[in-house]
Amino acid sequence: MASACWSSALIMRDQFLFPDEATTQSVMAPPSIVTMAPVRHGYTCNTASESWKYLREAIQKSAPKTPKKKTSKNCDWFDAKSVVLTPVIEIKRAALSEYKRSLSEKTRSARRKVQHTSRRCANEYWQELSHDIQNAAATGNIRGKYEGMKKALRLMQSKTAPPKTSSRKVITDKAKQMERWVEHYSELYSRENIVVTSALDTIDLLPIMEELDAEPTQEELNKAITT
Repeated sequence: MASACWSSALIMRDQFLFPDEATTQSVMAPPSIVTMAPVRHGYTCNTASESWKYLREAIQKSAPKTPKKKTSKNCDWFDAKSVVLTPVIEIKRAALSEYKRSLSEKTRSARRKVQHTSRRCANEYWQELSHDIQNAAATGNIRGKYEGMKKALRLMQSKTAPPKTSSRKVITDKAKQMERWVEHYSELYSRENIVVTSALDTIDLLPIMEELDAEPTQEELNKAITT
């Protein structure tokens, strides 16, 4: 059992690290008596410990290269004020490159300007959004008010998918989409449901509660209100 696991581990190692090369020759024997001398890229493994050490280092080196770099999403206020912020950021980046070569007051001044401009743009964005929500509420524009609140609170975005034909093809034309909706609901509500009488007879009937037909008394009404 141990020899079989050892052989499988050697084969998996070579397939993982060197898929385009021939599999390292392995002997069906316990690790204590296995003689291996695989040569890969100028590295020779003479013992089992060296082989596993080489495998561990190869996995550790290749693992950071596998995941994709995550891209961060900009805030709403940044997108709205990108015309103002982008030139300032470019100046800051240029000054930062110069800062790396030689420390200067110009870099610190550019950094302070970027921070000041970012705060000012964010403040202006929220003030404008608050002003739009207030105006919509004052003028009775309910739709505009709630759209502004959704934008401020970042509620769930409304996502719609275009309808498809009976053959599962996406419809992009607006007029044809409306025609497809009419066709769908026409088929839905034009179906006739046939009820078999024998099926109704199998349903157990509950006893009739005739006492519910009587009007409630004054005591019952007071009890319902107080409790």
